[in-house]
Amino acid sequence: MNNKSYLTILVILAIIFGFVYCWFGGEMNDFATANDGQRIFSWPDAMANNFFVGEYIEKTDFVKDEVMNEKLQNAIHPRSTNVVNSNIVPMSFLGMLIVFGWIGKLTTAGAVMYLTPILSSVAVLFFYGIVRRVFNKKIGFISAVLLFTLSAFVYYANLSMLHTGLFLFLIMGAVYFYIRQSDFVNGKAQLKFSMLCGLFFGLALITRSIEYFWIGIIVVLPLLFYFRKVKWQQVVSFLIFVMIPFGILGYYNYQIYGEIFTLGYFQMGESADLLNRVPSEFAITEGDSVVKNYVKLFFAPFGFSLKNIVVNFSNYLVNFLWPYVLLFSAGAVLVIDQIRRHKFQKKVLVYFLISFLVSVYLILYYGSWEFIDPLVLKNNIIGSSYIRYWLPIYILMLPVVGFFLFKVNSVKANKYLRYSLIGAILIYLSLFSFNQVYLTKGDGLFAQRAVIEGYYDTASRVNEIIEDDAIVVTNRHDKLFWPERQVIMFNLDYSVFERIANAGVESPFYYFSIMPDCDIEYMNKQIEEYGIEIVEPSVIRDEMRLFSIKY
Repeated sequence: MNNKSYLTILVILAIIFGFVYCWFGGEMNDFATANDGQRIFSWPDAMANNFFVGEYIEKTDFVKDEVMNEKLQNAIHPRSTNVVNSNIVPMSFLGMLIVFGWIGKLTTAGAVMYLTPILSSVAVLFFYGIVRRVFNKKIGFISAVLLFTLSAFVYYANLSMLHTGLFLFLIMGAVYFYIRQSDFVNGKAQLKFSMLCGLFFGLALITRSIEYFWIGIIVVLPLLFYFRKVKWQQVVSFLIFVMIPFGILGYYNYQIYGEIFTLGYFQMGESADLLNRVPSEFAITEGDSVVKNYVKLFFAPFGFSLKNIVVNFSNYLVNFLWPYVLLFSAGAVLVIDQIRRHKFQKKVLVYFLISFLVSVYLILYYGSWEFIDPLVLKNNIIGSSYIRYWLPIYILMLPVVGFFLFKVNSVKANKYLRYSLIGAILIYLSLFSFNQVYLTKGDGLFAQRAVIEGYYDTASRVNEIIEDDAIVVTNRHDKLFWPERQVIMFNLDYSVFERIANAGVESPFYYFSIMPDCDIEYMNKQIEEYGIEIVEPSVIRDEMRLFSIKY
Protein backbone atom coordinates (compact mmCIF):
# COMPACT_ATOMS: atom_id res chain seq x y z
CA MET A 1 0.00 0.00 0.00
CA ASN A 2 1.08 3.57 -0.60
CA ASN A 3 1.21 6.35 1.97
CA LYS A 4 -2.25 7.65 1.00
CA SER A 5 -3.81 4.24 1.69
CA TYR A 6 -2.13 3.94 5.09
CA LEU A 7 -3.17 7.48 5.98
CA THR A 8 -6.77 6.86 4.93
CA ILE A 9 -6.98 3.79 7.17
CA LEU A 10 -5.46 5.72 10.08
CA VAL A 11 -7.90 8.62 9.64
CA ILE A 12 -10.78 6.13 9.79
CA LEU A 13 -9.25 4.57 12.91
CA ALA A 14 -8.76 8.05 14.41
CA ILE A 15 -12.48 8.74 14.01
CA ILE A 16 -13.40 5.37 15.54
CA PHE A 17 -10.98 5.66 18.44
CA GLY A 18 -11.95 9.29 18.92
CA PHE A 19 -15.44 8.05 19.82
CA VAL A 20 -13.92 5.36 22.05
CA TYR A 21 -11.82 7.94 23.88
CA CYS A 22 -14.91 10.14 24.34
CA TRP A 23 -16.76 7.55 26.42
CA PHE A 24 -15.59 8.66 29.86
CA GLY A 25 -16.03 12.38 29.10
CA GLY A 26 -19.54 11.62 27.88
CA GLU A 27 -20.30 9.84 31.14
CA MET A 28 -19.04 12.88 33.07
CA ASN A 29 -21.29 15.15 31.02
CA ASP A 30 -24.28 12.89 31.72
CA PHE A 31 -23.55 12.97 35.46
CA ALA A 32 -23.26 16.77 35.37
CA THR A 33 -26.56 17.11 33.49
CA ALA A 34 -28.31 14.94 36.07
CA ASN A 35 -26.81 16.91 38.99
CA ASP A 36 -27.57 20.56 38.12
CA GLY A 37 -24.27 21.01 36.28
CA GLN A 38 -21.99 19.91 39.13
CA ARG A 39 -18.90 18.07 37.88
CA ILE A 40 -17.08 15.70 40.22
CA PHE A 41 -13.71 14.21 39.27
CA SER A 42 -11.47 11.64 40.92
CA TRP A 43 -8.40 13.80 40.32
CA PRO A 44 -7.94 17.09 42.22
CA ASP A 45 -6.05 18.45 39.20
CA ALA A 46 -8.99 17.64 36.92
CA MET A 47 -11.42 19.23 39.37
CA ALA A 48 -9.40 22.46 39.46
CA ASN A 49 -8.75 22.52 35.69
CA ASN A 50 -12.43 22.05 34.95
CA PHE A 51 -13.42 24.85 37.31
CA PHE A 52 -10.94 27.42 36.02
CA VAL A 53 -11.68 26.61 32.37
CA GLY A 54 -15.36 27.07 33.20
CA GLU A 55 -14.62 30.37 34.95
CA TYR A 56 -12.78 31.61 31.89
CA ILE A 57 -15.57 30.55 29.54
CA GLU A 58 -18.11 32.37 31.71
CA LYS A 59 -16.14 35.36 33.02
CA THR A 60 -12.90 35.53 30.96
CA ASP A 61 -10.99 35.22 34.23
CA PHE A 62 -8.98 32.51 35.99
CA VAL A 63 -9.51 33.97 39.48
CA LYS A 64 -12.28 33.05 41.94
CA ASP A 65 -13.11 35.76 44.46
CA GLU A 66 -13.26 34.39 47.99
CA VAL A 67 -13.91 37.24 50.44
CA MET A 68 -14.30 34.79 53.34
CA ASN A 69 -10.57 34.10 53.11
CA GLU A 70 -9.88 37.54 54.56
CA LYS A 71 -11.42 36.38 57.85
CA LEU A 72 -10.17 32.79 57.68
CA GLN A 73 -6.58 33.67 56.72
CA ASN A 74 -6.69 31.95 53.33
CA ALA A 75 -7.94 28.64 54.73
CA ILE A 76 -10.68 28.26 52.12
CA HIS A 77 -9.43 26.51 48.99
CA PRO A 78 -9.38 22.92 47.69
CA ARG A 79 -6.36 20.91 46.60
CA SER A 80 -4.63 21.80 43.33
CA THR A 81 -5.38 25.48 43.87
CA ASN A 82 -3.46 28.36 45.42
CA VAL A 83 -4.48 31.59 47.14
CA VAL A 84 -3.40 35.09 46.11
CA ASN A 85 -4.82 38.19 47.82
CA SER A 86 -7.49 35.97 49.41
CA ASN A 87 -8.65 34.77 45.96
CA ILE A 88 -8.49 31.17 44.76
CA VAL A 89 -6.22 30.77 41.72
CA PRO A 90 -4.80 27.86 39.68
CA MET A 91 -1.98 25.76 41.08
CA SER A 92 -0.92 24.26 37.79
CA PHE A 93 0.72 25.08 34.50
CA LEU A 94 -1.60 27.47 32.71
CA GLY A 95 -1.18 26.19 29.14
CA MET A 96 -4.15 23.82 29.24
CA LEU A 97 -6.38 26.37 30.94
CA ILE A 98 -5.55 28.97 28.30
CA VAL A 99 -5.99 26.65 25.29
CA PHE A 100 -9.17 24.99 26.58
CA GLY A 101 -10.51 28.31 27.86
CA TRP A 102 -10.09 29.95 24.46
CA ILE A 103 -11.66 27.01 22.63
CA GLY A 104 -14.43 26.82 25.23
CA LYS A 105 -15.26 30.45 24.52
CA LEU A 106 -16.04 29.41 20.94
CA THR A 107 -17.91 26.24 21.93
CA THR A 108 -19.28 25.29 25.37
CA ALA A 109 -18.03 23.87 28.67
CA GLY A 110 -19.61 20.53 27.72
CA ALA A 111 -17.75 20.46 24.40
CA VAL A 112 -14.44 21.01 26.22
CA MET A 113 -14.89 17.57 27.78
CA TYR A 114 -14.29 16.07 24.34
CA LEU A 115 -11.21 18.09 23.40
CA THR A 116 -8.66 15.71 24.92
CA PRO A 117 -10.10 12.61 23.17
CA ILE A 118 -10.18 14.42 19.82
CA LEU A 119 -6.67 15.85 20.14
CA SER A 120 -5.35 12.45 21.25
CA SER A 121 -6.70 10.86 18.08
CA VAL A 122 -5.07 13.55 15.95
CA ALA A 123 -1.81 13.04 17.89
CA VAL A 124 -1.65 9.48 16.52
CA LEU A 125 -1.75 10.85 12.98
CA PHE A 126 1.16 13.16 13.85
CA PHE A 127 2.96 10.12 15.28
CA TYR A 128 2.49 8.24 12.01
CA GLY A 129 3.90 11.21 10.11
CA ILE A 130 6.96 11.23 12.38
CA VAL A 131 7.74 7.50 12.32
CA ARG A 132 7.06 7.23 8.58
CA ARG A 133 9.68 9.85 7.85
CA VAL A 134 12.24 8.44 10.27
CA PHE A 135 11.77 4.74 9.38
CA ASN A 136 9.27 3.89 6.64
CA LYS A 137 5.52 3.96 6.06
CA LYS A 138 4.95 0.33 7.12
CA ILE A 139 6.71 0.76 10.46
CA GLY A 140 4.91 4.09 10.86
CA PHE A 141 1.55 2.42 10.23
CA ILE A 142 2.19 -0.43 12.67
CA SER A 143 3.47 2.00 15.33
CA ALA A 144 0.40 4.24 14.93
CA VAL A 145 -1.97 1.27 15.29
CA LEU A 146 -0.08 0.24 18.43
CA LEU A 147 -0.42 3.77 19.84
CA PHE A 148 -4.19 3.81 19.24
CA THR A 149 -4.47 0.88 21.67
CA LEU A 150 -1.59 1.58 24.09
CA SER A 151 -3.24 1.37 27.51
CA ALA A 152 -1.68 4.42 29.14
CA PHE A 153 -2.40 6.52 26.06
CA VAL A 154 -6.03 5.37 25.88
CA TYR A 155 -6.52 5.94 29.60
CA TYR A 156 -5.35 9.54 29.58
CA ALA A 157 -7.13 10.23 26.29
CA ASN A 158 -10.31 9.54 28.26
CA LEU A 159 -9.41 11.81 31.18
CA SER A 160 -10.53 15.05 29.60
CA MET A 161 -9.41 17.58 32.16
CA LEU A 162 -5.84 16.44 32.76
CA HIS A 163 -2.87 18.00 30.93
CA THR A 164 -1.50 14.74 29.49
CA GLY A 165 -3.56 14.46 26.31
CA LEU A 166 -3.08 18.07 25.25
CA PHE A 167 0.65 17.92 26.06
CA LEU A 168 1.20 14.80 23.95
CA PHE A 169 -0.77 16.31 21.06
CA LEU A 170 1.40 19.44 21.16
CA ILE A 171 4.68 17.50 21.38
CA MET A 172 3.66 15.17 18.54
CA GLY A 173 2.65 18.15 16.42
CA ALA A 174 5.83 20.05 17.23
CA VAL A 175 8.10 17.12 16.28
CA TYR A 176 6.06 16.46 13.14
CA PHE A 177 6.42 20.06 11.96
CA TYR A 178 10.10 19.98 12.97
CA ILE A 179 10.74 17.02 10.68
CA ARG A 180 8.56 18.38 7.88
CA GLN A 181 10.94 21.31 7.41
CA SER A 182 13.37 18.95 5.67
CA ASP A 183 10.73 17.94 3.10
CA PHE A 184 10.98 21.24 1.25
CA VAL A 185 13.60 23.16 -0.65
CA ASN A 186 11.24 26.12 -0.94
CA GLY A 187 12.10 28.67 1.75
CA LYS A 188 8.52 29.81 2.34
CA ALA A 189 7.32 26.26 3.00
CA GLN A 190 10.19 25.69 5.43
CA LEU A 191 9.38 28.91 7.29
CA LYS A 192 5.73 27.89 7.59
CA PHE A 193 6.70 24.65 9.32
CA SER A 194 9.34 26.43 11.44
CA MET A 195 6.62 28.76 12.72
CA LEU A 196 4.22 25.90 13.46
CA CYS A 197 7.03 23.94 15.12
CA GLY A 198 7.93 26.87 17.37
CA LEU A 199 4.30 27.57 18.24
CA PHE A 200 3.59 23.94 19.18
CA PHE A 201 6.79 23.59 21.21
CA GLY A 202 5.97 26.84 23.01
CA LEU A 203 2.45 25.70 23.83
CA ALA A 204 3.80 22.33 25.03
CA LEU A 205 6.25 24.10 27.34
CA ILE A 206 3.59 26.26 28.98
CA THR A 207 1.36 23.19 29.31
CA ARG A 208 4.03 21.10 31.10
CA SER A 209 6.89 23.48 31.84
CA ILE A 210 8.68 20.96 34.04
CA GLU A 211 9.45 18.85 30.95
CA TYR A 212 11.68 21.57 29.47
CA PHE A 213 14.93 19.57 29.63
CA TRP A 214 13.94 16.55 27.58
CA ILE A 215 11.99 18.74 25.19
CA GLY A 216 15.26 20.64 24.76
CA ILE A 217 16.98 17.35 23.86
CA ILE A 218 14.45 16.80 21.08
CA VAL A 219 15.06 20.30 19.71
CA VAL A 220 18.84 20.62 20.07
CA LEU A 221 20.22 17.14 19.35
CA PRO A 222 19.12 16.97 15.68
CA LEU A 223 20.73 20.38 15.11
CA LEU A 224 24.09 18.91 16.10
CA PHE A 225 23.78 16.37 13.28
CA TYR A 226 22.11 18.55 10.64
CA PHE A 227 23.35 22.05 11.46
CA ARG A 228 24.68 22.59 7.92
CA LYS A 229 21.16 22.20 6.52
CA VAL A 230 19.58 24.70 8.93
CA LYS A 231 18.93 28.22 7.64
CA TRP A 232 19.08 31.21 9.95
CA GLN A 233 15.56 32.23 8.83
CA GLN A 234 14.23 28.94 10.21
CA VAL A 235 15.93 29.50 13.56
CA VAL A 236 14.63 33.06 13.86
CA SER A 237 11.10 32.02 12.88
CA PHE A 238 11.18 29.16 15.37
CA LEU A 239 12.40 31.38 18.24
CA ILE A 240 9.83 34.09 17.54
CA PHE A 241 6.93 31.66 17.50
CA VAL A 242 8.15 29.63 20.47
CA MET A 243 8.08 32.87 22.48
CA ILE A 244 4.49 33.76 21.56
CA PRO A 245 2.97 31.29 24.07
CA PHE A 246 5.38 32.55 26.74
CA GLY A 247 4.21 36.11 26.08
CA ILE A 248 0.61 34.97 26.52
CA LEU A 249 1.60 33.08 29.67
CA GLY A 250 3.30 36.18 31.09
CA TYR A 251 0.12 38.20 30.53
CA TYR A 252 -2.04 35.70 32.41
CA ASN A 253 0.59 35.22 35.12
CA TYR A 254 0.49 38.94 35.85
CA GLN A 255 -3.30 38.97 35.76
CA ILE A 256 -3.59 36.01 38.14
CA TYR A 257 -0.52 36.16 40.40
CA GLY A 258 0.68 39.74 39.98
CA GLU A 259 3.99 38.48 38.55
CA ILE A 260 5.07 37.78 34.98
CA PHE A 261 7.66 35.11 35.76
CA THR A 262 6.06 32.66 38.17
CA LEU A 263 4.22 29.34 38.46
CA GLY A 264 1.02 28.48 40.29
CA TYR A 265 2.91 25.76 42.17
CA PHE A 266 5.05 28.34 43.98
CA GLN A 267 4.23 29.35 47.50
CA MET A 268 2.65 32.76 47.21
CA GLY A 269 3.52 35.62 49.53
CA GLU A 270 6.98 34.22 50.25
CA SER A 271 10.30 35.95 49.61
CA ALA A 272 11.52 36.68 46.10
CA ASP A 273 14.11 33.89 46.43
CA LEU A 274 12.94 31.05 44.17
CA LEU A 275 14.28 28.37 46.52
CA ASN A 276 12.01 29.60 49.31
CA ARG A 277 8.92 29.34 47.13
CA VAL A 278 9.18 25.87 45.59
CA PRO A 279 6.72 23.12 46.64
CA SER A 280 7.58 21.14 49.76
CA GLU A 281 7.94 17.92 47.69
CA PHE A 282 11.12 19.26 46.11
CA ALA A 283 14.40 18.04 47.60
CA ILE A 284 15.78 21.45 48.56
CA THR A 285 18.04 21.30 51.63
CA GLU A 286 18.85 24.32 53.78
CA GLY A 287 22.36 23.07 54.51
CA ASP A 288 23.32 22.77 50.84
CA SER A 289 24.85 25.60 48.83
CA VAL A 290 22.65 27.80 46.66
CA VAL A 291 24.30 26.42 43.50
CA LYS A 292 23.72 22.81 44.55
CA ASN A 293 20.07 23.53 45.41
CA TYR A 294 19.49 25.18 42.05
CA VAL A 295 21.05 22.21 40.26
CA LYS A 296 18.73 19.89 42.20
CA LEU A 297 15.77 22.17 41.52
CA PHE A 298 16.22 22.03 37.74
CA PHE A 299 17.56 18.50 37.25
CA ALA A 300 16.63 16.38 40.30
CA PRO A 301 13.88 18.14 42.28
CA PHE A 302 12.80 14.84 43.86
CA GLY A 303 16.33 13.87 44.84
CA PHE A 304 18.14 10.74 43.66
CA SER A 305 17.33 7.28 44.99
CA LEU A 306 18.61 4.25 43.10
CA LYS A 307 16.31 2.02 45.15
CA ASN A 308 13.22 4.00 44.19
CA ILE A 309 14.30 4.09 40.55
CA VAL A 310 14.69 0.30 40.41
CA VAL A 311 11.35 -0.33 42.17
CA ASN A 312 9.42 2.16 40.05
CA PHE A 313 11.07 1.01 36.83
CA SER A 314 10.11 -2.56 37.66
CA ASN A 315 6.52 -1.72 38.69
CA TYR A 316 5.53 0.93 36.18
CA LEU A 317 7.48 -0.04 33.09
CA VAL A 318 8.55 -3.69 33.05
CA ASN A 319 5.60 -5.20 34.92
CA PHE A 320 3.03 -2.72 33.68
CA LEU A 321 3.78 -3.17 29.96
CA TRP A 322 5.48 -6.55 29.96
CA PRO A 323 4.18 -7.73 26.50
CA TYR A 324 5.39 -4.50 24.92
CA VAL A 325 8.69 -4.78 26.79
CA LEU A 326 9.22 -8.31 25.44
CA LEU A 327 8.50 -7.19 21.88
CA PHE A 328 10.65 -4.10 22.38
CA SER A 329 13.52 -6.26 23.64
CA ALA A 330 13.26 -8.51 20.59
CA GLY A 331 13.18 -5.45 18.36
CA ALA A 332 16.14 -3.91 20.19
CA VAL A 333 18.23 -7.01 19.43
CA LEU A 334 17.45 -6.57 15.73
CA VAL A 335 18.14 -2.84 15.94
CA ILE A 336 21.56 -3.41 17.53
CA ASP A 337 22.38 -5.95 14.83
CA GLN A 338 21.36 -3.50 12.10
CA ILE A 339 23.43 -0.71 13.67
CA ARG A 340 26.43 -3.06 13.90
CA ARG A 341 26.07 -3.74 10.20
CA HIS A 342 25.57 -0.05 9.36
CA LYS A 343 22.12 -0.73 7.93
CA PHE A 344 20.43 2.36 9.38
CA GLN A 345 20.37 5.89 8.03
CA LYS A 346 21.59 8.76 10.19
CA LYS A 347 18.05 9.97 10.94
CA VAL A 348 17.19 6.60 12.50
CA LEU A 349 20.31 6.70 14.67
CA VAL A 350 19.38 10.22 15.78
CA TYR A 351 15.92 8.94 16.73
CA PHE A 352 17.42 6.12 18.82
CA LEU A 353 19.86 8.50 20.51
CA ILE A 354 17.08 10.95 21.37
CA SER A 355 14.89 8.10 22.63
CA PHE A 356 17.69 6.77 24.81
CA LEU A 357 18.58 10.14 26.35
CA VAL A 358 14.96 11.17 26.93
CA SER A 359 14.09 7.80 28.49
CA VAL A 360 17.12 7.79 30.81
CA TYR A 361 16.37 11.35 31.88
CA LEU A 362 12.69 10.65 32.64
CA ILE A 363 13.52 7.45 34.50
CA LEU A 364 16.09 9.20 36.69
CA TYR A 365 14.00 12.37 37.11
CA TYR A 366 10.67 10.80 38.14
CA GLY A 367 11.91 7.38 39.26
CA SER A 368 13.48 8.84 42.40
CA TRP A 369 10.14 10.29 43.45
CA GLU A 370 8.29 8.34 46.14
CA PHE A 371 4.64 8.96 46.97
CA ILE A 372 4.05 9.57 50.66
CA ASP A 373 0.28 9.06 50.41
CA PRO A 374 -0.42 5.36 51.15
CA LEU A 375 -3.89 5.56 49.58
CA VAL A 376 -2.37 6.66 46.27
CA LEU A 377 0.12 3.78 46.32
CA LYS A 378 -2.58 1.30 47.27
CA ASN A 379 -5.36 2.31 44.88
CA ASN A 380 -3.59 3.66 41.80
CA ILE A 381 -2.08 1.44 39.13
CA ILE A 382 -2.76 2.74 35.65
CA GLY A 383 -3.79 6.02 37.28
CA SER A 384 -0.43 6.40 38.99
CA SER A 385 1.46 9.58 38.17
CA TYR A 386 4.45 7.45 37.15
CA ILE A 387 2.39 6.14 34.23
CA ARG A 388 1.54 9.56 32.82
CA TYR A 389 5.03 10.96 33.41
CA TRP A 390 6.63 7.95 31.71
CA LEU A 391 4.08 7.81 28.88
CA PRO A 392 6.61 9.45 26.49
CA ILE A 393 8.93 6.47 27.13
CA TYR A 394 6.17 4.01 26.28
CA ILE A 395 5.49 5.88 23.04
CA LEU A 396 9.17 6.02 22.11
CA MET A 397 9.28 2.22 22.45
CA LEU A 398 6.59 1.64 19.84
CA PRO A 399 8.68 2.18 16.66
CA VAL A 400 11.08 -0.50 17.89
CA VAL A 401 8.11 -2.83 18.40
CA GLY A 402 6.88 -1.77 14.96
CA PHE A 403 10.32 -2.50 13.52
CA PHE A 404 10.23 -6.01 15.02
CA LEU A 405 6.78 -6.72 13.53
CA PHE A 406 7.96 -5.29 10.21
CA LYS A 407 10.87 -7.74 10.25
CA VAL A 408 8.50 -10.60 11.13
CA ASN A 409 6.44 -9.66 8.09
CA SER A 410 9.62 -9.70 5.97
CA VAL A 411 10.44 -13.32 6.81
CA LYS A 412 10.26 -15.68 3.84
CA ALA A 413 7.18 -17.65 4.82
CA ASN A 414 3.55 -18.01 3.80
CA LYS A 415 2.09 -14.49 3.83
CA TYR A 416 -1.13 -15.65 5.48
CA LEU A 417 0.89 -17.18 8.28
CA ARG A 418 2.83 -13.93 8.71
CA TYR A 419 -0.33 -11.82 8.65
CA SER A 420 -2.03 -14.16 11.12
CA LEU A 421 0.90 -13.97 13.53
CA ILE A 422 1.06 -10.16 13.40
CA GLY A 423 -2.73 -9.93 13.67
CA ALA A 424 -2.72 -12.22 16.70
CA ILE A 425 -0.05 -10.08 18.40
CA LEU A 426 -2.00 -6.87 17.74
CA ILE A 427 -5.24 -8.42 19.00
CA TYR A 428 -3.54 -9.69 22.13
CA LEU A 429 -1.99 -6.28 22.84
CA SER A 430 -5.39 -4.65 22.31
CA LEU A 431 -7.07 -7.03 24.76
CA PHE A 432 -4.22 -6.56 27.23
CA SER A 433 -4.67 -2.79 27.03
CA PHE A 434 -8.48 -3.02 27.27
CA ASN A 435 -8.11 -4.96 30.49
CA GLN A 436 -5.72 -2.35 31.93
CA VAL A 437 -7.76 0.67 30.85
CA TYR A 438 -11.24 -0.47 31.73
CA LEU A 439 -11.03 -3.43 34.10
CA THR A 440 -8.17 -2.50 36.46
CA LYS A 441 -9.51 -2.59 40.01
CA GLY A 442 -9.62 0.77 41.75
CA ASP A 443 -8.63 3.14 38.96
CA GLY A 444 -9.77 1.44 35.74
CA LEU A 445 -12.36 3.51 33.88
CA PHE A 446 -15.28 1.22 34.74
CA ALA A 447 -14.30 1.34 38.42
CA GLN A 448 -13.78 5.10 38.24
CA ARG A 449 -17.23 5.61 36.79
CA ALA A 450 -18.72 3.68 39.71
CA VAL A 451 -16.61 5.64 42.19
CA ILE A 452 -17.72 8.98 40.75
CA GLU A 453 -21.35 7.86 40.75
CA GLY A 454 -20.89 7.11 44.46
CA TYR A 455 -19.36 10.58 44.95
CA TYR A 456 -22.49 12.19 43.53
CA ASP A 457 -24.65 10.12 45.87
CA THR A 458 -22.51 11.11 48.86
CA ALA A 459 -22.52 14.80 47.93
CA SER A 460 -26.29 14.72 47.53
CA ARG A 461 -26.76 13.19 50.99
CA VAL A 462 -24.52 15.79 52.60
CA ASN A 463 -26.28 18.64 50.79
CA GLU A 464 -29.59 17.45 52.23
CA ILE A 465 -28.20 17.97 55.74
CA ILE A 466 -26.06 21.11 55.68
CA GLU A 467 -27.14 24.70 55.23
CA ASP A 468 -26.67 26.66 52.01
CA ASP A 469 -23.89 28.79 53.53
CA ALA A 470 -22.14 25.91 55.32
CA ILE A 471 -18.36 25.51 55.06
CA VAL A 472 -16.98 21.96 54.88
CA VAL A 473 -13.66 20.94 56.44
CA THR A 474 -12.27 17.71 54.99
CA ASN A 475 -9.07 15.76 54.35
CA ARG A 476 -9.36 14.64 50.72
CA HIS A 477 -13.04 14.85 49.80
CA ASP A 478 -12.95 18.44 48.59
CA LYS A 479 -13.81 17.20 45.09
CA LEU A 480 -17.27 16.19 46.34
CA PHE A 481 -18.19 19.70 47.40
CA TRP A 482 -16.11 22.40 45.70
CA PRO A 483 -16.91 24.74 43.99
CA GLU A 484 -20.56 24.37 44.97
CA ARG A 485 -19.45 24.57 48.61
CA GLN A 486 -16.61 26.43 50.31
CA VAL A 487 -14.09 23.90 51.57
CA ILE A 488 -11.15 23.93 53.99
CA MET A 489 -8.45 21.28 53.75
CA PHE A 490 -7.45 19.88 57.16
CA ASN A 491 -4.84 17.18 56.39
CA LEU A 492 -3.54 17.29 60.00
CA ASP A 493 -3.00 21.07 59.91
CA TYR A 494 -4.62 21.97 63.22
CA SER A 495 -4.07 25.67 62.60
CA VAL A 496 -7.19 25.67 60.42
CA PHE A 497 -9.30 25.16 63.55
CA GLU A 498 -7.55 28.07 65.25
CA ARG A 499 -8.41 30.22 62.25
CA ILE A 500 -12.04 29.08 62.41
CA ALA A 501 -12.20 29.93 66.11
CA ASN A 502 -10.79 33.43 65.59
CA ALA A 503 -12.61 34.30 62.37
CA GLY A 504 -15.92 35.46 63.84
CA VAL A 505 -17.78 33.87 60.92
CA GLU A 506 -21.47 33.15 61.33
CA SER A 507 -21.60 30.39 58.72
CA PRO A 508 -21.92 26.85 60.12
CA PHE A 509 -18.89 24.57 59.83
CA TYR A 510 -18.87 20.81 59.28
CA TYR A 511 -16.16 18.17 59.22
CA PHE A 512 -16.50 15.39 56.62
CA SER A 513 -14.23 12.40 57.16
CA ILE A 514 -13.71 8.64 57.11
CA MET A 515 -11.70 8.75 60.36
CA PRO A 516 -12.74 6.31 63.12
CA ASP A 517 -13.87 7.43 66.60
CA CYS A 518 -10.40 7.10 68.13
CA ASP A 519 -8.99 9.62 65.64
CA ILE A 520 -11.89 12.00 66.20
CA GLU A 521 -11.26 11.83 69.97
CA TYR A 522 -7.60 12.62 69.39
CA MET A 523 -8.51 15.56 67.18
CA ASN A 524 -10.86 16.94 69.82
CA LYS A 525 -8.05 16.86 72.38
CA GLN A 526 -5.81 18.80 69.99
CA ILE A 527 -8.36 21.53 69.28
CA GLU A 528 -9.97 21.95 72.68
CA GLU A 529 -7.59 24.84 73.40
CA TYR A 530 -9.35 26.77 70.61
CA GLY A 531 -12.75 26.19 72.19
CA ILE A 532 -13.78 23.93 69.29
CA GLU A 533 -15.33 20.48 69.35
CA ILE A 534 -16.24 18.01 66.58
CA VAL A 535 -19.63 16.49 67.52
CA GLU A 536 -22.93 14.98 66.35
CA PRO A 537 -21.75 12.54 63.69
CA SER A 538 -24.13 11.55 60.91
CA VAL A 539 -23.37 8.45 58.86
CA ILE A 540 -23.50 9.45 55.20
CA ARG A 541 -22.29 6.39 53.34
CA ASP A 542 -20.16 3.41 54.37
CA GLU A 543 -17.46 4.82 56.69
CA MET A 544 -18.06 8.42 55.59
CA ARG A 545 -19.41 10.64 58.34
CA LEU A 546 -20.39 14.28 58.71
CA PHE A 547 -19.70 16.07 62.01
CA SER A 548 -20.81 19.47 63.27
CA ILE A 549 -18.04 21.80 64.40
CA LYS A 550 -19.11 23.65 67.54
CA TYR A 551 -17.25 26.74 68.73
